[in-house]
Amino acid sequence: MAVLKRLCAAVLLLGVLSVLTYGLLAAAPGGPEQVLLGGRPSTPETRAAIREQYHLDDPFPVRYARWLGDALQGDFGTSIYSREPVTTVIADRLPVTAGLAGYALVLTVVVGVPAGLAAAMRRGGRLDQGITLTSLIALSIPPFALSILLLYGFAVALGWFPVFGAGDTPMERLVHLTLPAIALAAAQAAIVVRQMRAAALDLAAQDFLTFARARGLSRRRVWVSYALRNAALP
Repeated sequence: MAVLKRLCAAVLLLGVLSVLTYGLLAAAPGGPEQVLLGGRPSTPETRAAIREQYHLDDPFPVRYARWLGDALQGDFGTSIYSREPVTTVIADRLPVTAGLAGYALVLTVVVGVPAGLAAAMRRGGRLDQGITLTSLIALSIPPFALSILLLYGFAVALGWFPVFGAGDTPMERLVHLTLPAIALAAAQAAIVVRQMRAAALDLAAQDFLTFARARGLSRRRVWVSYALRNAALP
């Protein structure tokens, strides 16, 4: 039931956003035809042809309903810039985008969870302070600024990574996407670090952890085998 409610809320949110976006485009200065023309010369005949082609003289609800119906059928129209079908443009870029998102997600989990747990294990120590300070810095740097720093430092200055492109083979693609994935994952990993640390510290005084310590188990086993599973829930 909770999942169904979330799905319904997501669909409603997408609907509201689509109405607002479509409405803002229609209310843009100069009208939608000026947006479609871009920097090309504008004549009354050209503007009239565009209004007829895109049915811009129809009422707003009719135009939105027509666009929504086409979108639900998988027809998102034609790109203004490339003059290609939008679905083709998305399909061309989807593999790289999905690979980058997946790579960033893996980095977020692989770095954030162990670092947060390590900070909780060494609460108040130098390791905890260093991890906390690093996470604060990662949260304060915008991804686009971090990407420029990474690109200049590791691609331009050191030459360890390529400056542009996506690579052809899987290994080349992994190397090409490393710096962008780090830039995307840094802030998210910092959030995971803070969440994991807070959740682990909440469990530190729980009875089952106290009993585990009383049994003489090592700190690593207490935290990894007993605390990690429960701290990972949030």
